[in-house]
Amino acid sequence: MLNLERNFEEIVIGVEEIRKVLGVVPTPGLKPEGSCFATRGGEMGNLLNAQLIKTTNGTGEWISLTKNKGNNDNPVVNDLYQFMKSEGYFD
Repeated sequence: MLNLERNFEEIVIGVEEIRKVLGVVPTPGLKPEGSCFATRGGEMGNLLNAQLIKTTNGTGEWISLTKNKGNNDNPVVNDLYQFMKSEGYFD
């Protein structure tokens, strides 16, 4: 399995766990988001908190993550994985 695929799977599992803890029921489509400068974690924090946690898998910004899934060099997936790891979402 490619690192990208493993990272993507970890992101999905992490997002689902966050939803359970917060009691979030995701809905389809893009969500409004604030400034990346004002969000903990910048662009990756904004992507995670404003989009992925609140958006049904396969819609909205999830599409940008899966678009290049066959390419092992998707910087967004790798950066998001590193951000979530640094924030303690993974063991």
